[in-house]
Amino acid sequence: MKSFLRTLKSLASEFGCRLQVQRRGPRPAILIFPGRGGPGSASDLRARSIAAPLRRLGHRVLIVPPILDLSQRQRLCSSFSPDVIMYQKCRDPLHDPALFPGAIHVVDVDDADYLDPNLAPRMRRVASSCAGAIAGSRTVADWLKQYCDEVHVVWTGTPLFARRPRTPPSRRHRRVVFACSDLRGYPEETRLVRDVALQAARSVRFELLLIGKADPGFIESEFRVVRQAGIQVVHLGLQPYSRLVSTLESAAVALAPLCSTPGNYSEGKSFGKVLAYMCAGVPIICSKAGEYPLFFQDGRNGILVRDDPTAWADRITALLDSPCDRDVIAMNASNDLASRLSTQAAAAGVAVAIRSITQFAGRRST
Repeated sequence: MKSFLRTLKSLASEFGCRLQVQRRGPRPAILIFPGRGGPGSASDLRARSIAAPLRRLGHRVLIVPPILDLSQRQRLCSSFSPDVIMYQKCRDPLHDPALFPGAIHVVDVDDADYLDPNLAPRMRRVASSCAGAIAGSRTVADWLKQYCDEVHVVWTGTPLFARRPRTPPSRRHRRVVFACSDLRGYPEETRLVRDVALQAARSVRFELLLIGKADPGFIESEFRVVRQAGIQVVHLGLQPYSRLVSTLESAAVALAPLCSTPGNYSEGKSFGKVLAYMCAGVPIICSKAGEYPLFFQDGRNGILVRDDPTAWADRITALLDSPCDRDVIAMNASNDLASRLSTQAAAAGVAVAIRSITQFAGRRST
């Protein structure tokens, strides 16, 4: 029965795509293969969400549902006749230029999947077969440059949620939040948050809110010492993006550690949950690492800190004791988010990258 329903859903998805297909229209025509992530994932923010703004920029765009099998994808490719095919990540084995000849291929990578021994060979093969690549961070771009001559960095953007009345950070409960996709999967960051909370508990009272995948036993074992220090620790699991933003609107301070030591999966990260923090108007304390120093200006639209628990604790205490500073930092970050990290800004970056890659591919073929 499940197989039948999946087949039915797959056929309905293909039919829906065919209704959108136009063989004539603006150029370049871009066929995008997103990953399988849900709302708020990279596959959503870096693939599905940029389709509409790319169309407004004059491109013809079709998003291919991940549920489609190879023959369905090839039929759509033949009907749509794309100039460019863009693959969001390489985790799907059907994200392979060899299966879809006749177009310019671009791979989009925003995570350090090349550190996964199961994915690395496929990533090398796909990147080597593409005319160019788009990276979510400079670290990922450096890896891609080994296999692609044309590599562009485009930061992940976020939809800008409609402005609605909300409690300003200065009037929120003294809640400090750390959100990530998998608390156990990012052990260095999670341990740093634990140590920071323990250090901050010596000088200020607050609630620690953890958001992300983790079993109760893990939270209990890792954060027992924080609870014993008198800090209430609350854990919430993964949430859909819009719900996550709503949850974060109750927080006074957000933590964004990035322990990007060589070989650590975090080395490929750019903004991630930081986008949701800014959408929710939460002032952010983040590591002075990765892409953060390129966006955040210490004391203006965020707080940049070296990865030392005492330094983090001091900045948490300062922000919790300075309500006006929280409001100013959050407002500046929100304004910068709109101009530099919105879906529209990301789509504009992708459009520039694709134009450059297609021109480079054209020169190389002559």
